[in-house]
Amino acid sequence: GQLPPRLPPRPRLPPLSREEWESYREIDGRVSKENEEKFRARVFAGSIDHSIRREVWKYLLGYFRFDATDIERMEEQKAKEREYEVMKKQWESFLPQQEANFARWRELRNLVEKDVIRTDRDVELFHSVSSPQLKQLQNILKTYIMYNMDLGYVQGMSDLLSVILAIMENEVDSFWCFVGLMDMIHDRFEITQEFMRLRIKQLRTLLKVSDPEFYKYLGEKDSNNLYLSFRWLLVDFKREFQFSDLMILWEVFWTLHLSPDYPLFFALAIIEKERNNMMDPKFDFSDIIAHINGLSKNLQLEELLEKAESICRQVGAVDHLPEELQPLVRQPLPPPFTFPSAK
Repeated sequence: GQLPPRLPPRPRLPPLSREEWESYREIDGRVSKENEEKFRARVFAGSIDHSIRREVWKYLLGYFRFDATDIERMEEQKAKEREYEVMKKQWESFLPQQEANFARWRELRNLVEKDVIRTDRDVELFHSVSSPQLKQLQNILKTYIMYNMDLGYVQGMSDLLSVILAIMENEVDSFWCFVGLMDMIHDRFEITQEFMRLRIKQLRTLLKVSDPEFYKYLGEKDSNNLYLSFRWLLVDFKREFQFSDLMILWEVFWTLHLSPDYPLFFALAIIEKERNNMMDPKFDFSDIIAHINGLSKNLQLEELLEKAESICRQVGAVDHLPEELQPLVRQPLPPPFTFPSAK
């Protein structure tokens, strides 16, 4: 299908305030299905005020149920605390002989210990070798292995958890938020990498549909397999932004508002923004890779979020989307968020 004209980018809204958040909740603490939809649209359009992130992320990440009352939620939270302690004690209480007979555990535990020590050491929270947060990262990831031995631990998970821990500042809450995140994105950590290959193929098709000229150019430079986006898509642009920007970006992704895989549209926004810089006749494959790697911490988040939404809405309006792109866009696309007009 032909792409319809693209609408101009919509400016981002200010972050969701505590007052607005409370307005979505009933008197007993429940959030109705209708208000949950409004809330997701609102967060998508402006993300969340930092002062309420710790509370609101628990909903976005499925740790707290939107349809639970405050009383039910407190009871569920207590139960989750007990569950966490049970699973944590399992690995803490292994006998030396048990560990010696448990190769899968030893392999995953060693991987966690090796990765955690390299996670975000440039961030103050994790800077010191003796930082309690590094210890918490280890505890959570080792407990996650007990929770989900099939998936276990895969490189990149510590990168996602560290941001959650920085917000939650609590081991149990961070664990259950991480569980919720993994429930959303576990496919990308499969050992076969089949799902990551599918996502890169979808990104390639998106680029081909939205910018055939640049797609062809990348083909001439042996770069149109787009494997340069693997790191972006595995850990949600973790290396490309500072924590303060990542929090905004990730909560937009977690709303699942326009797409179940919005990072693909965000990746396309970066590629489109940089295309003219890369369409240099003197560029070869290694120059393109170097250019992409040089973007780390040099990207303007707000502008890219606005561009990604424009691209997603443009693609969503195509009559006959290629089959592999159809699952990427919610149909019908929800209209852009607007504040209720004053009565």
